[in-house]
Amino acid sequence: MNKLNHDCLTLVFEVIYNDKNSLYPCLLVNRLWCKIAVPILWRNPWEVITKPYGNLEKIKKARIFFNIVLLHLPEESRLLLKSQDTDKTKRRNPLLNYIFNYVFIKNQKIDILKKPQQKPLFNYISFCKYIKYQLFGQNFYEKVFRHYDNRYIKLLEQEIYKLLINKCYNIKCLDTMGVKYPLYKFPGAEICFAKLYELYCSSKDDSSLFYGLAKICRFIERFYIYLTTSNSGLAKLIETQQKVKYLTIRNKISHQFIRGNYGDIGSAVLKHSHNIIYLSLPIENFSPFYNFFFPKFINLKKFKLYNQIFDIFDIELYKNFYNYPKLQVLQINLLYSATFYAVNRIIQESENDLQIISMDFNANLFTDQLLCRISQHCSNLKYLRIDLDDMYLHNFEQVLLNCQSLEGIFIYHYRDGNYLPEIGDNLLKILINSSPLSLFKIDIGSYNIYKIHSLRNFFENWVGRKSMWLSSINIYDYDKMNNDFNEMIEYYKHIGVIKKYKDFCFINVYNEFKF
Repeated sequence: MNKLNHDCLTLVFEVIYNDKNSLYPCLLVNRLWCKIAVPILWRNPWEVITKPYGNLEKIKKARIFFNIVLLHLPEESRLLLKSQDTDKTKRRNPLLNYIFNYVFIKNQKIDILKKPQQKPLFNYISFCKYIKYQLFGQNFYEKVFRHYDNRYIKLLEQEIYKLLINKCYNIKCLDTMGVKYPLYKFPGAEICFAKLYELYCSSKDDSSLFYGLAKICRFIERFYIYLTTSNSGLAKLIETQQKVKYLTIRNKISHQFIRGNYGDIGSAVLKHSHNIIYLSLPIENFSPFYNFFFPKFINLKKFKLYNQIFDIFDIELYKNFYNYPKLQVLQINLLYSATFYAVNRIIQESENDLQIISMDFNANLFTDQLLCRISQHCSNLKYLRIDLDDMYLHNFEQVLLNCQSLEGIFIYHYRDGNYLPEIGDNLLKILINSSPLSLFKIDIGSYNIYKIHSLRNFFENWVGRKSMWLSSINIYDYDKMNNDFNEMIEYYKHIGVIKKYKDFCFINVYNEFKF
């Protein structure tokens, strides 16, 4: 029975993993619950630090985390750090040095350079499956330990990496952007990185680091690469993996590099082209490499394209966007002429397989054509996010009529403050008359403002349909009608017309889409 209870609790805790407010109290129920919850919470402690808090709050959480980490330091590391903690180490502020070096845990003041009087209740480090390096774009360690000089910070950083690599078994995700240490040489590296699944890196990183990891890692499936130049070590690491499935490229690179073929990194990626199911990268429209790069990814399921600062387009390029028979999710950022031609071709060749289309930023110039393409070639579409100009409402209505599997819509438009409730009324009428029965997730708050009586008519006509998930709505004459609006929302929630209001976030639909 204890085994069954343990397994059941583990499953329950995994389900509520993203709801930390519900998971944290589980630590206090009893010893068994605590024993199960701690490894789950410590799987990715960096996630808590990097949540969208203010910078000061992030630093505060990072300090708490690192103080716990430092409790696990072996004696040899502690002695090494203590030997360097002399007058030669120029602290930037004696007061800050005192404050940052100590933390009150169970009313005990703990010096991070001394062996703790009491061991932690758990070997927290062993539960970590993620090793991160950056905090809001900067080195974690420089932020947290900025009261020390750079030499001491580097030494401390090195010893923490040694600790993590020696104690963390089967790391899932590693961030090497900016890392200067030969992590593959540290004790325990072969066990720590043997099952590495996800890598965040930069082509600026030391090539020898990638060569070293290439001797250990064989199962990396996800690469997130900040690409600025060629890197033979990174190319080798990519090439030696058994099956790369997810590839994200961000770049800021010279014309000369782009005009080539992404160097040896591009060649290594192409060796996995038939295995890759997720691809996110800029469409560099002046690069002849893409003429044969894109057609290779025949098993893509999610494709994300975005423009760089250039929009000079070789008309021959879009002809090479072949049919992707398994493509289900298409995301487009900065939709200008380059991405438009590519997206137009992909949608046209999709054979009604696309399930999610998301278009960010101003697509106004191409909305008419894109909606026509979606209406004609995406009959199985489930989710649509698009910038909708008022003059194309009739095209949007055709999408509703032809895409009878549609479950969610995110309709927005940038108006520079020029909101007219009559336009919002027109959208509501179209939704009443033409929405498929499958539609229930509706985010139209960023499109326009709405009259309260028009919304009431909209809700009345929704009676008998599937309860909707409705994002936040902006109403006309808010100051006078706010109370009436809130009462109306509560009424329609009570009778089952609205299931969720405000707490529905459309962006999670395609970010959490599973293949």
